[in-house]
Amino acid sequence: MPECAETVVVPRLVLGPIGSLPSRVKFLAQAAGSKLGFAVSAVRAVAGGPFDIVVSGHVNLVTLGTLLGWAAGARTALVIHGIDAWSRHASLMVRACLPHMDCVIGVSNLTLGRFGRWARVDASRFRLLPNCVDLEQFTPGPKPAELMRQLGLDGSTVIMTLGRLASEERFKGFDEVIEVLPEIARSIPDITYLICGDGLDRDRLKASAEAIGVGDRVVFTGFVPETTKIEYYRLADAYVMPSRGGDLASCFSRRWHAACRYSAALWTEAGRR
Repeated sequence: MPECAETVVVPRLVLGPIGSLPSRVKFLAQAAGSKLGFAVSAVRAVAGGPFDIVVSGHVNLVTLGTLLGWAAGARTALVIHGIDAWSRHASLMVRACLPHMDCVIGVSNLTLGRFGRWARVDASRFRLLPNCVDLEQFTPGPKPAELMRQLGLDGSTVIMTLGRLASEERFKGFDEVIEVLPEIARSIPDITYLICGDGLDRDRLKASAEAIGVGDRVVFTGFVPETTKIEYYRLADAYVMPSRGGDLASCFSRRWHAACRYSAALWTEAGRR
């Protein structure tokens, strides 16, 4: 954007390598970690303005974002992603600040709709901005032989799901795929289910697989950095995600179709299939 002189990013968390950044993006990596350090860095950044807009990247940051926008005399925007904004926020301060957002950007109409049911924000301020995918990076390709060997997938037909393994995100369908593996194995004896991602629900999913006798057919990779995701997508003969309520088509489906041989997804809410 030629009219944008600079974008200052104040991260609450940094989970992996930062990588290369555009020339006019200033990334304050030192802000990540403690909540106090993040808040102090954000205040200092705004004090070094001027800024035209303050963007809160998560609903939990709305209170700070509102105050910083007021202090900078700048417009404010909130980006909502999914489950983070589907139900009424527990914080009174967050709920009180939401109506002061000049713009709320949602990655899907489903998320904007659910947010609108409880947040006192005029729907005229809603904007839809689906997640994007780099189609030059996520392309079909051969299965990475070394990664196949490392994960013990040689000779397997691989189905795959990638996502955070958290109890609040069980709607993504990890359990459902594990439950039907015995039936799938009767038709495809070499089937293996590759679960990419990590979280507190991992041990429960692993125990579930063991309990129904498919522990040897489920491979957990742990956290997958963005830079290597394409290699994991290419491992899959089919990508599966039988979601029970998440609106995941906006970005993931394009990645699936771009990088995997086949993809299958099911949305069970409001007639979405």
